[in-house]
Amino acid sequence: MLETVSKSEVLTGEDRALLTYLFPDVKTERGLLNLAYRRRAVGVLTKIPECSWLYGDKTAEKDTAKSTILMELGKIKDIDVMTATALILCQLKPKSKQGALMVRNIRLGRGKGDVYSLADEIINIINSYSNRYQMSPDDLLQALQIAYRQTQELKGRLTNLEEDND
Repeated sequence: MLETVSKSEVLTGEDRALLTYLFPDVKTERGLLNLAYRRRAVGVLTKIPECSWLYGDKTAEKDTAKSTILMELGKIKDIDVMTATALILCQLKPKSKQGALMVRNIRLGRGKGDVYSLADEIINIINSYSNRYQMSPDDLLQALQIAYRQTQELKGRLTNLEEDND
C-alpha cells in the first residue's frame, strides 16, 4: 500500500482559507479536501506536457480537466509514483470514474482480481438488471457481446501500450 498524503499536510489553514475564497460554493470539509488533493496533483502534473490530458485545455469552453482522477492522484504521497501513474493514465485515457478507481487500487495496493469473482459479479449485475427491466435472453447476450468487443478493444490498446514501452 502506498503512503497517502494526510489531511493536515494537504489542507493547512492557509490552504483552507484560499480554497474557501476561490470556491465559495464548496461548503463541506470533504469538498475542500478533494479540492486540495486535486490542486496538489495539478501543481505537480502541469509541469509535465504528457499529462495535459488530465489537467485539461484551459482554452476550451467547458472544463476538460479530469477532476476525479486528479483528486485520487493528489492523494499519492510519492511524487514519482504519482507522475508514473498519471503518465500511464494519459496513454490509456480511461473514463473519469474508471481512472479514479485505477489510481485508488494502485494507492491502496489492491491486487489483481480473479476470473471467478468477476464472473460472479457480472452474473449478479445481470440478475439485478433483469429484475428491474424486462429483457429477452437475446438482449442479454447482445449486451454481453458489446461488452466483450469493448474488452477486446481495451486489450488491444494495452498490448500496443506495452509494445510501445518495450
